[in-house]
Amino acid sequence: MEYSRIIREERLQQGLTQSELAHRSRVSLPTVQNIEAGRANPSLSTLTRLFDALGLELKAGPHPADWDLLAVCGAPLMVREGAATGEESYMGTRAPTSPTAERLLNSIRDACRELRDHPDREGSLERRREAVQALLLALRMHFPNFFGEHLAGIELYEEPLSAPITGRTVRMTREAVAALARYL
Repeated sequence: MEYSRIIREERLQQGLTQSELAHRSRVSLPTVQNIEAGRANPSLSTLTRLFDALGLELKAGPHPADWDLLAVCGAPLMVREGAATGEESYMGTRAPTSPTAERLLNSIRDACRELRDHPDREGSLERRREAVQALLLALRMHFPNFFGEHLAGIELYEEPLSAPITGRTVRMTREAVAALARYL
């Protein structure tokens, strides 16, 4: 869990032992140890006490988009490496997990949220916007049952789908269809 890493790193940066953090936060030492080791599922109140003791703010937010997984699932962001072997990567990495329909849907949701919440003033996100649009178009046109069951009528996906379609988007959509056919 991300919070385990944050707690451990901040504790070490402040020069605290686990025992000192436990005392400051009024959380038992075994609980601190288990949280840092990733073996615990702490309550929100326990996390709040630990973060407060470290001078950190605990706040909720959306997951960051998994662009690597989206690239493997068909978002045309990838750089083709070893096309003969079928290995594909985005930014030189491979997706850390196997693509599934659920992971694809979660990644599309996170990407659409990220693009919606971060205005692209310098044009740096344009390729990502086009890739997400192409992926959604490919799903709508070539996998209509999947699209209808999971994505149709959801406001979050309407903006990318209603953006103007360019020749580049059409080419990207064809790339997305080829990749999606392997996973859906």
